[in-house]
Amino acid sequence: MMSIPTHRFRISTFLALAVLAALTGPSTGSAVAATGQIVGVVTDQTTGQPVANVEVDVYKSGSESVPMTTVHTQGNGSYDVTGLTTGSYKISFSQLRSNYLARYYKNAETAATATPIEVTNGNTTSGIDQALPTAGQISGTLTYAGTNAPAAGSLVEAWKTGNEGTPEGFAETTANGTYTMSGLQTGTYRIGFNSPSPEYEEVFYKEASSLATATPITVTAGTTTNSINATLPKHATSCALVDPGCGGGPPIEPLETEIKRWLSRLLLPVGRPATISAILRVGGYTTFSKAIMPGRTRVSWYLRRAHLAGKTRTLLVATGGITQPTPTLQRLTVKLTPFGKRTFRHARHIVLTGVATLERHDRAPVAVTSKFTLRR
Repeated sequence: MMSIPTHRFRISTFLALAVLAALTGPSTGSAVAATGQIVGVVTDQTTGQPVANVEVDVYKSGSESVPMTTVHTQGNGSYDVTGLTTGSYKISFSQLRSNYLARYYKNAETAATATPIEVTNGNTTSGIDQALPTAGQISGTLTYAGTNAPAAGSLVEAWKTGNEGTPEGFAETTANGTYTMSGLQTGTYRIGFNSPSPEYEEVFYKEASSLATATPITVTAGTTTNSINATLPKHATSCALVDPGCGGGPPIEPLETEIKRWLSRLLLPVGRPATISAILRVGGYTTFSKAIMPGRTRVSWYLRRAHLAGKTRTLLVATGGITQPTPTLQRLTVKLTPFGKRTFRHARHIVLTGVATLERHDRAPVAVTSKFTLRR
């Protein structure tokens, strides 16, 4: 019988024990503590029914800028957040596809007023449930003057009174000219209507020519404010906008102030607050562009940073563009650059310079520049 050398036997035994340890995991004395988790259910505040596809964002308490992790509720409204270490957390719930208002746990409107959730390694923090309240809506019909035809594909925007800089809601009209704007908080709003056709002027409710003179509309969460209708009048220069040679005279230049007013709207997101965390989460933002005249529309964000040599560098943070052979209403996506993503991850607030330009085929480009501050 062949004998096995002692040193070989010891080596084989050591390897076998190593493999066994790898398969069974570390011993109790050196075990890494299991992480904690948070579970709960999201429901409709009115009906009590579960709400699916709710975005559940988890933040470390005291650092509610960018979520640590994000999950979504299942068909039964339940969610499960795993991999959390011992500590205090805050959670937000939002369902942008349906008419619900976003909330933080426990039924708070802001991160500052949210209830902290304590998590311990190896344990499950259960019962972190949230009922989402129904948001307010505005509905109506948009038609063209003269023909009373439906103004399909038009953009409807809502500005909350006291915050007329950035629209807080938007909708597109359907083929029959109707629209429903969702996701609005209780408050008063001013509404603007803009056709995809350059032949028609922008108007504000109620038949006003400017946002300042628009009639305020009261919205209550959980209800719909109906019959907010409007009729779009023909543009005074509509003939020249469509056919520069019409009328036998020279082309009529569109009002440059009208183009600049439209371009200025492209510099910030439409329909949601412009915050660093919200923009970073999706890598940019989407807005609407109507070139008014054929051409290319481009939006860029720049950060001006002092250089060690005393010079100022201009760095591109975000950019996006769209070519529109016809002046129709289209979505324009502005994406963060790699430098922009790195900057947004660490910034608590940031001062940017936005530039929106309409490059026209046979005329000088029109541009607007604006400086603004984004915060977490």
